[in-house]
Formats: sequence, C-alpha cells, structure tokens
Amino acid sequence: MSGRAEYPAVSRWRVRHALRQARDAKGLTQTEVAVAMEWSLSKVQRIELGEVNVSATDLRSVLDLLDITDPAMVGELLEEARMSRRERWVVDPDLREHLTVNSVQLLQFEAVADSTRWFQTNILPGILQTPAYTEAVLRFYDPEIDDNRLKAHLGARAQRRRTVLDRTDSSQLSVILYEPVLMMNVGGVDVMAEQLRDLAVTAGRPNVNVRVLPVSEGLLANVGSFCLLGVKRGVFHGELVYREISETDYLDDDPGVVNLHRRVFTDAWESALPQVKSVKRIVAEAAALEAS
Repeated sequence: MSGRAEYPAVSRWRVRHALRQARDAKGLTQTEVAVAMEWSLSKVQRIELGEVNVSATDLRSVLDLLDITDPAMVGELLEEARMSRRERWVVDPDLREHLTVNSVQLLQFEAVADSTRWFQTNILPGILQTPAYTEAVLRFYDPEIDDNRLKAHLGARAQRRRTVLDRTDSSQLSVILYEPVLMMNVGGVDVMAEQLRDLAVTAGRPNVNVRVLPVSEGLLANVGSFCLLGVKRGVFHGELVYREISETDYLDDDPGVVNLHRRVFTDAWESALPQVKSVKRIVAEAAALEAS
C-alpha cells in the first residue's frame, strides 16, 4: 500500500463503510456490537457515522467480532484507519479557511473517484467553470465578497478542475446539464460565451462525457443538482452523493439516498441528447451569444 496518496476523509469513509457492511452481513445491531465490545452505543454510532476515528487496537477487536479475518483485508483496513487519523490533508491553509468541511472532503473524494457524475440544473459544476464564470457566480451570491475569500474559492475550483480533468487513469467524469443552464447569462455575454466555448473543448477530452437534458424532460430536473462519486479501493467499492442546498452542502452514503440519485441520473442520462448533439447545442448557444 506504499505510494498511495493519503486522503483522510476517503480512508475514514472506507473504514466505517466496511464495518457497517460487515455488521449488517453478520446480522448484528449497533447495540449488540456495543455490548460485545464493552463500548458505549454512542461510540459505535459515531464510528459508523465517521464522526470519530478508530484506534488500531479497537479496529482489530471489532474486525475479529465481525469475522473479518483475512490478513490482506485486515491490513488494508488498518492502513486506512492510520491514514484517517492524519487530519492534515495537503490543501492550502488559505483555501481551507474559506471552505466548508464537506467541500474539503469533496476535494479528496474527487481525487480518487473512479467515476464522478454531476447532474446540474442551475449552474455549471465548479470543476467545469472558467475563472470569470466562477467569479460571477460568487459575486451573485455574495456581492460584498472580500478578495481573500474570492481568491480562495477561485483557487479551490482551479485545484478541483486540475485534479479531475488531468488524471491519466481510467476515471470518468460524466455531466448532465439541464438545458436552461446553457441559456443563463452568467457574468454577461462575453463571460458566458467564453464559458460555453471552454465547455465544448473540455467535452472533447477522452475522460469527459457531457450531455444536455432538454427542457421537455424538466420533471427530472426537479430533484435538483447533485454529484455521485464512485470509489474503488482494492475489493472495496462504494458510492456517495454530494449536494449543495442553499447555504449548506453535505455528503451522504445512505443506500436509499444513493439509489434514488443513481436512478435519477440514469433516467436523465438516457433522456439527454447524445454527446455529439450536446456539444453542437453548446457551441450553437455560444455562437448565438457572440452574434448578439
């Protein structure tokens, strides 16, 4: 496992996900685990929620209780637990100061996700935004935003863009844009036209797929914007949802929540214009703006 980039949020998620799956497979409740381990119920709950890290000693004991005895699996989870305790992740302190906890975690998950799937119904996802577009969006929500916060958010968007778009592995970025997103005048004609041209170029990358969902399929857009992040590490595979609602953002790996958003994305993907037609639609909108 040497050489693996350390992302505490991802490691913590993997450990708690594995423990929860193993507990369910064994048919034990959280209370039964707590009694068997001589822990408080709140300790079990907080570990499974990822609110606290688990020590190597405690992890070995609970893995034994849950019949996870394969040396390779135990070794992987112990290493993940070690990494999860490294609270300092490589991110500029100036960025961290102005980002939410979940935004910092999103940066980590995007760096390792095998599949990243965005469904956007209002604005472009941050990783596809040009700096001018991002600034226009930020100033819309906070007209008095100070230079430091603006710089931090621009830096975070740029970092996320590089992280996702410049990866050389087999990871894939799939984006569904509800058609009105293309027609919004964000930042003025020049900014919006530049953004659409940039989007069309980005859509030509081999690891990027962009589809436009026509207005006629607007019922699907009522779910709102979200991102599905799929992560594979060894034999482990899991998926979680990231959403921004009003002034809050959150990550959720509840199976019911993930399944709902997975179904919506699949339905929207099948209802959207194919890639070639979507790019033509994007280019046509940019041309219309430039001619106005």
